Amino acid sequence: MATRTVSIYPSGASDPAGDDASYTSAAAMETAEDGNLVTGTTTLQINTVISDGNWNTADGAVTFGGWTTDATYDVTWTITDDGSRHAGIYSTSKYRIEAASTVGCIQTSNSATRFDLTVDGFQGKYTGTSNERVISADSTAAGTVLKFTNTILWNTGTSAACFACWDSDNTTYLINVAMLGGGVECVYNGGGTVYMYNCTAAGSSNSEKDCIESNGNATTCVNCAVFNNTDDFQDAFTLIDYCASDDGDGTNSVDISPGGTEATDWAAAFTDYGNGDFSIKDADSVLYLAGLDPDSDANIPSTDIAGNSRPTGANGVSIGAFENIAAASPSGGQVIIIQMSKLLKLWPLMFLSGVIKNVSLSRRDVFNPFKWISKN
Repeated sequence: MATRTVSIYPSGASDPAGDDASYTSAAAMETAEDGNLVTGTTTLQINTVISDGNWNTADGAVTFGGWTTDATYDVTWTITDDGSRHAGIYSTSKYRIEAASTVGCIQTSNSATRFDLTVDGFQGKYTGTSNERVISADSTAAGTVLKFTNTILWNTGTSAACFACWDSDNTTYLINVAMLGGGVECVYNGGGTVYMYNCTAAGSSNSEKDCIESNGNATTCVNCAVFNNTDDFQDAFTLIDYCASDDGDGTNSVDISPGGTEATDWAAAFTDYGNGDFSIKDADSVLYLAGLDPDSDANIPSTDIAGNSRPTGANGVSIGAFENIAAASPSGGQVIIIQMSKLLKLWPLMFLSGVIKNVSLSRRDVFNPFKWISKN
């Protein structure tokens, strides 16, 4: 199986060497590269690179159409971590598509043949007044699989959404996706099957304020944080599990706003949600390690939107697009978080067995966990 590798680089920068082709916009790449990958027995790898330029100017909208793919010969678009890729917060110095057009930022319109596309590390912003989306999965043929991972979708339009699926032949995965705004919804499933894992969605701006709307179509949400909406989840869902919301939807739900003032609770859960920073504030956040574990569902990602590792095996991950990365102790030792009630019981055994060692304590304070300083 052959792989064709092409690049998208900033206009005015040096043409990167070594790829099969290179383009200065996603639209130019799509026009030149679309075709039948199956008969060509070729996969297409698209890399967005910075070369010796910068991404201070946003790219324009792109519509994917005219492709033929299958599960083997497909298209992967990666925004590389060479200065092109965001770090989990929307950035105007990284690669992005911003549009106010009637097709949004990314649109798939490939009704005749199957089109499998994976996009990783993308950020997009829609600012128009039409009823459009940042990403719109429109007409597709049977078997189509779309995946958007580690992605930021921001919609400041007056009548639009961050993501919408419109075709029953379409299966879409949204994994580690942060969504802000949306004139009607952050996610609208108008047809097809949608899977959402470890997404964060908030702040629909129009009076309806429905954030995730299944419209009765097959929609699964696991480990998602959904808040600051009149209705966090609307209509019937296939599954809502281990999700944090203001409304307590689904099974194993987490109340993201348990106090008397929702905004105060949101501020305690996220670093700066009002400015689009959905990273987990600290280990006291209700989202921290509160999600389903990877052993229970293989779709749970091994890293977060910024590339930080998530817990593995039977260990629950944090809810939403981010993990909390605890600061290392000054001595470079381990940071262990244990409920205080358990610590009080285990402390003497931990000390005497050598789990806690290299401590400077008086004999009286050896059994007092409030006095020790670990250098382990």
